[in-house]
Amino acid sequence: MKAVLLAAGRSTRTWPISRDIPKPLLPILGTPIIGYTIGGLRTVVDEWFIVVGNGADLVKAYLTETFPDVTMHFVDDVMQGTGSALLQVAPMLADESFLVLNADDLYHPSDIRALAESASPNAGLAKTVSDPERFGIYTLEKDKPVALVEKPKNSVSKYANAGAYKFHTDIFAHELTLSPRGEYEIVEYINYLFSEGQEFALSEVQGYWLPVTYPWDVLVAQRYFMSQADIAYRVDPSAEVDDSVFLGKNVYVGKGCRIGAEVELENVCLMDGVHVGDYVRLHDCVLAPGVTVKSDTLVTPKAGEHLLPIAAKEPVLITPQFSGAFVANNETLEGYVDGPIFIG
Repeated sequence: MKAVLLAAGRSTRTWPISRDIPKPLLPILGTPIIGYTIGGLRTVVDEWFIVVGNGADLVKAYLTETFPDVTMHFVDDVMQGTGSALLQVAPMLADESFLVLNADDLYHPSDIRALAESASPNAGLAKTVSDPERFGIYTLEKDKPVALVEKPKNSVSKYANAGAYKFHTDIFAHELTLSPRGEYEIVEYINYLFSEGQEFALSEVQGYWLPVTYPWDVLVAQRYFMSQADIAYRVDPSAEVDDSVFLGKNVYVGKGCRIGAEVELENVCLMDGVHVGDYVRLHDCVLAPGVTVKSDTLVTPKAGEHLLPIAAKEPVLITPQFSGAFVANNETLEGYVDGPIFIG
């Protein structure tokens, strides 16, 4: 099956860690988000159409080097919304169903396979959530979806739109209109299908759906994968870590990192090449490649405000309280931090 991968976003909500890294390339345990998607769907997708924009050269370079045997076509986005991105790919598709996925979300391959194998020519991946006001929600009547509503204040349904779809090319018969946000949006295609009485099925998440929307979502995804592997931390073999370092739960130390003496790390992602001095305490931090942490730096959560319930097994799909540091490539972190700090 063919698939369209939407990888053109400006990554503003994940600032500052996405200042120099397009969001699809943000690493989770050392592997970029988009790498999980392409690598995990080899037996489902045989041809990719990757819509690129922000950081296009970096995305292209990573994918062509990492997946030389995968058929990929890169399409430059005009940055007018997700619906516009689909329209740019439309001439390359035949009379067929195809997948559409967000490149900055993590999906379990079995869930995407189930979506692709849906008996309906049009379908969407959905996840039950406890806080529907934060998501696009599929409204149901007699257990069938009849509308997709963005962030409803009052909803009887808890089926959130997980940003993965199966469409038939017949949808392109509908002419999109500009949304109130001034964009052409995929949501309009879905509601068009509902208004025409055409079939649109829901395929419910059975594995995981981990949207990386904010900087701390890197820690949410990291924690989930670590819990599945039943490990508390992972240190790349090339990293230099002093014997006195304390590694707590949900800690990732990337390639070429150097960690000094008497350092405490908990709920932290240190991307490649981060250098940490002596007598440092880091909690709830995501540090992009090349960051320097000066000796005697202290980043700790306030009492009762730990970023994530790190013992939990299930992904957290809520905006958490956070008090850590989120730092862009090659910046410096130093001093005492008792509240959230964004450097970039």
